[in-house]
Amino acid sequence: MDTVLASSLILAGALVAALAFYFRRRIGSGILRPIPVLASRDAWRARELSRFETGEYVNVPWYAKTWWIGSTPAREHYAHVSIDDPAKLAYTASPERGRADRQNRIRPARYLAKYFPEVSYPVRAHAAADMIDPGRKREAGQTL
Repeated sequence: MDTVLASSLILAGALVAALAFYFRRRIGSGILRPIPVLASRDAWRARELSRFETGEYVNVPWYAKTWWIGSTPAREHYAHVSIDDPAKLAYTASPERGRADRQNRIRPARYLAKYFPEVSYPVRAHAAADMIDPGRKREAGQTL
């Protein structure tokens, strides 16, 4: 994603979230209550993108592979190396979980088998192994 576009999305999401929080209306009793704003429903997406830009999230090792780029999981899951357990992957399973800032943790091989069954087993296995042990040595001829 273009850096300017990503930055614009983050800024727009932050602005929408701030407006949703601070824009209030007066109720008869004098208590101020926040008004829900529909646009803020996707502010979580900007939050997730900003975590990649700030380095809080680390991309999965296969982020540049052709089978990953443009896929639905790549666009919607915000998959990254788990902060709590670097041998696992964390991802946002649904917009509802995204709004609640809840991620699922899963073993990389299981995630790839679940969301990329069309990718051959050897390719998935190598991708998962690269995440678990990024410095591992490959045997001669292995280029997956």
